Amino acid sequence: MSFEYYMKPLLNQPPDDTEWYVKATHNALTSYLVELENMLSVPRQLVTGTVIVPGAGPTPLSGPFAYFTPMHQNISYNEVKSAMWCGDGTMCFVNLFNLFGKKFTKTFITLQALPFLNITAAVNIPTNTFETCAYEFLSNIKAIGPAMNPDIFLNLESTYLIKALTTIPPITVSCIGSSLTPPGTFTGTVTVSFAGLV
Repeated sequence: MSFEYYMKPLLNQPPDDTEWYVKATHNALTSYLVELENMLSVPRQLVTGTVIVPGAGPTPLSGPFAYFTPMHQNISYNEVKSAMWCGDGTMCFVNLFNLFGKKFTKTFITLQALPFLNITAAVNIPTNTFETCAYEFLSNIKAIGPAMNPDIFLNLESTYLIKALTTIPPITVSCIGSSLTPPGTFTGTVTVSFAGLV
């Protein structure tokens, strides 16, 4: 799913509520972050390393065993409103992308790999792709010009939000711990990639 999936049913609200678009955006971003939590809480991050079993030689171990234990960051209504009501129609979407990026990186910090490995690793996710994609989104909007409509706008906003996630460069994190099968000491890395998120 996508931001568009959650936002589209919330459009075309009664005009007497001057904050309906902020409320819709808040609800859609919150739902989208929860969806990402569910997606990234299952094993999909590549673990590569070696298991040392007492009395035996080293055993290589590799596979998509690692997953995140989300920190469940809340996106508050006031944060969304502050980002959008900044007094600059251009910066409001830059602010919005940056806000989502900040919450994303604070949500996805801790990696685990049970039941294969008993490890805990911390990852620091860069956020620069969110601002880059926000400006690309705005440039695309400007290029479309008079042909723009709400559906195209929302589709592009969602597309560039996904791009901000999927173009985060892969991150390699060192980790140590224990292997359960075979039982031994594990040393290796987790390669974190969000390229598969759509």
